[in-house]
Amino acid sequence: MNKKTAFILLLISIPIVVVYSKMGEASKSNPRNATVVTMPDALSVEEKVNKHRISFNINKLEHDKVLCDFAQKRVDRMVGVDWVATPHPFMEEDHRNSPVSDRLISENVGSGFNEDVVVEGWLNSKGHREAIENKGYTKTCVATNKSLIVQIFAEK
Repeated sequence: MNKKTAFILLLISIPIVVVYSKMGEASKSNPRNATVVTMPDALSVEEKVNKHRISFNINKLEHDKVLCDFAQKRVDRMVGVDWVATPHPFMEEDHRNSPVSDRLISENVGSGFNEDVVVEGWLNSKGHREAIENKGYTKTCVATNKSLIVQIFAEK
């Protein structure tokens, strides 16, 4: 496998955290006391990952807008897909057909209530942590939707 097609694919290992509204507190936005999920803020996740890297004397990752487009495409493609049973669906195809196809990349995928839960889960998972602490990665971007968060790491 050459550098252009090599990626590190990492499987999520943290549970989905859900907040339930209290009975009798129905509102117009949640009339049936449905499950409410709040996704982490993308830039906060990047900041927490960078804080961890700096604590280990690893250079801060630079936010990369090209990676943001790729990360958002990855999140959008995973909607409705059992991404736990099928780790990193469409990754090879998406990478090959992207503006970052010439770069070595990694992907962390997660779901959680807040930035701390997601980043802590990744740091407690060997594969996720290796991507976060990889000194070869210098660029990153995080994208989210209603149920997933994806962080892409890349070389220069």
